[in-house]
Amino acid sequence: MLTLIMILGFMTALLWISFKVTGALFTLAIWLFIKVPLALILGVIGLLCCVTILLIPVGAGCIKLAFQLLIPG
Repeated sequence: MLTLIMILGFMTALLWISFKVTGALFTLAIWLFIKVPLALILGVIGLLCCVTILLIPVGAGCIKLAFQLLIPG
């Protein structure tokens, strides 16, 4: 009976660790495959807008949004 309780405790700990690792990998995948390319596209659009005199505020906003995507807070 004690062995069964120890095995169940070990399995619970193992599942908890696997859920934490899965969540971390999912967060990393979202950041790497969605946020980084979107930030790069926004940065390039912002840079292109900053070249024209009339669209400098729009370009600065795009660049600021790109940085906020990569570094939240």
